[in-house]
Amino acid sequence: MFVIIKNGGKQYKVQSGDIVKLDYLGEDKGKKLSLKEVLACNIDNKDLIGKPYLNNVEVKIEILENKKDKKILVFKKRRRHNSRRLNGHRQSLSVVKISDILLDGKSISKENKTKTTKLETKKDANPKNKEVKTKKNITKTNPSKHKKE
Repeated sequence: MFVIIKNGGKQYKVQSGDIVKLDYLGEDKGKKLSLKEVLACNIDNKDLIGKPYLNNVEVKIEILENKKDKKILVFKKRRRHNSRRLNGHRQSLSVVKISDILLDGKSISKENKTKTTKLETKKDANPKNKEVKTKKNITKTNPSKHKKE
């Protein structure tokens, strides 16, 4: 189960519990928001595709951190003109956690948690684990060295 959300002209495939770096959202750390720009959704191997967005699906997020990305160097050169320009740029990011995915106001992620199956452990047919040890006679033969007489 996953959804595809749109943020800052980019698309992200996310699931409940994922931590994603999105473009700066302009909100403080710890604030909880909901994203309604959901492009597609996959629930129980059924695909829902929006035109352009799904109206009944929304993604609840929590902002963990606002920070800047690594510096990107932009270098431009025009040959034979002694013209060079070097600029640096750091993009602002918001690190968010996908806390919940809602379909028609109901949580989708909690449904999958309740459908977990329990694995049963099989007991051995023999309650006494007997190990059978076999002895093998191994004889090593050394090649005899021929001596000149």
